[in-house]
Amino acid sequence: MSPMDVVPTPVAGIDPRTRAFTPLQRFVLGHVDGRRSIDDLTKATGVSSAVIDALVRRLAKEGVMRLARRPTREGDDERDSQRPTVPRAPDLAVHERPTRRLPVR
Repeated sequence: MSPMDVVPTPVAGIDPRTRAFTPLQRFVLGHVDGRRSIDDLTKATGVSSAVIDALVRRLAKEGVMRLARRPTREGDDERDSQRPTVPRAPDLAVHERPTRRLPVR
């Protein structure tokens, strides 16, 4: 399944406040609503799709959410076959570089 097709859904009865989540996990969990795909979550949060994908799959493995395929609407297959394909740009990781203080003269 591509990230466009995977829709994470929170499991009922799981209270995020009672579990030890990282700040990033809490941030992403706040955007999971059962309608947004991993691709949608990437756009909404600004976090790379590789990070969102890994995080969501890990939370699903821990039982915090379920992963489902996005439901298709009637005629989607026909529209998809007519849509031109564009290669997706690779996700780029941005790393902050530590800054050095320069001596004042």
